[in-house]
Amino acid sequence: MPTLRPRVILRVLGSSRAGVILMVILAVLCGWGTFIERDFGTTAAGQLLYRSVWFMALEFLLALNILFALLARFPWKKRQIPFLAAHLGVLLLLAGC
Repeated sequence: MPTLRPRVILRVLGSSRAGVILMVILAVLCGWGTFIERDFGTTAAGQLLYRSVWFMALEFLLALNILFALLARFPWKKRQIPFLAAHLGVLLLLAGC
């Protein structure tokens, strides 16, 4: 049985494909949450969607994906500073969620 190297695991978990899929799912759910909030109020949207365990799990998976994308490119070069700043900013936003 072949062993998985840490670099391979980082690249798979930090892949842009996985990130795009997670972001599309979250965008659709946030759109759905907007309609729930309009029809049933902010409290209902929070209880049904935004504060649910599965929604927070999706946000956590996206944060892990971004973290692994950063770690997969370690050691960082000076030209990667914009990439690092953007991804660290998104991680900070997700931490605030």
